Amino acid sequence: MRTTQGIVQYQSPEAPQGRRRGAMENLERPTKRIKINENTNSENVGHSSTAKAEAATTIDNTSTSPDRIAIRNPGQQTQPDTRRKRRHNQSSQAPRSRPPKAARTFSQPSVICTGDKGIFVTCDKGREQKSLLELHDLIQQYLDEAGLNALGELIAVENATAAERADEVQPADKVDDTSIEAEIASELAQLKDDGSKQVTSTQAPRPIQLITLDIPCVSFLRFPPDSTLDPVHIVHKLCLSAADPASPQKSRYVKRLTPISDLAKALSQGLEKICEDVLPRYFGPGEDKQVKSTTFAIRPTIRNNDKLDRDVVIKLVATRIQEISEGQHKVDLKQYERGVLVEVYRGWVGICVVDNTGSGSYAQGFEELKRFNLAEIYAHR
Repeated sequence: MRTTQGIVQYQSPEAPQGRRRGAMENLERPTKRIKINENTNSENVGHSSTAKAEAATTIDNTSTSPDRIAIRNPGQQTQPDTRRKRRHNQSSQAPRSRPPKAARTFSQPSVICTGDKGIFVTCDKGREQKSLLELHDLIQQYLDEAGLNALGELIAVENATAAERADEVQPADKVDDTSIEAEIASELAQLKDDGSKQVTSTQAPRPIQLITLDIPCVSFLRFPPDSTLDPVHIVHKLCLSAADPASPQKSRYVKRLTPISDLAKALSQGLEKICEDVLPRYFGPGEDKQVKSTTFAIRPTIRNNDKLDRDVVIKLVATRIQEISEGQHKVDLKQYERGVLVEVYRGWVGICVVDNTGSGSYAQGFEELKRFNLAEIYAHR
């Protein structure tokens, strides 16, 4: 037993060798700290029963010596452990406020209507909204570079400004002092008319709509109903820009893009209707009223629909193409010139025709552009 600065440390006697179990129990026993009064003799702590009655016993589990009993002077104050309280206060604090993001609205699949056109976009699970925003930014950038709005119309060029008209000075010999007020009034009226025309010409059209579907990894971007934009042309241009090694990577979440030229209900002969509306433009007679023979392939994709079978879709579309061309077109699944993409989603079916030759304004075809998969294009360019 030792005394150090008012603290009596008492070593318990060693346990006999035969009682190994009792020794282990002593090791597991926690350290006891006994507070005593100042008048208590530290030498009689372990032997006097009165000292034990006056002492206040507390358990301390932080000591590394399990069989050591520490007796402290009651005048010495212990510091409270505030670590747990601080953690509780930190956890109860409200999270830091983040700057609000730009307001973006997403529509439900119930807004899809017959006759819509747009783009189906695939992505990784949980990235549907981010992929829609990314695709919207790509399309908006393309429209800005082409000088188009969401309706596919050229942005109106402003008429001559008031400063340009002010430079047109009337000859001095024809100036009449009495007509100055009338000229000013006429110029003000013209400025008002030009301002009203400019406001009407720059009215924002209906925006492109972002639609999140009730199936994972697939979303739909819908163009305005009165828009003249061609989804096939826009998707092909986006893929060509992505295939250019000199252009930076502009997308991260977008995977495959499937343009839709027309959309209808899958039941009640909806597929037959959109075939009649879309296929004659590509497989019917041209301006010279003659049909140019070509090869084609049909690529259907069916999601969450057990009414339309893949073989039924292929047979129906192929039959319609042969009826339009009077049997002049042939099927070629490898070296086809035009591909018919059929997208079936629940009770909806959409269709479009893509070019696979890489001719005209398209330097590369559908297959060369990884079937319009932006992620594959960036990975292999």
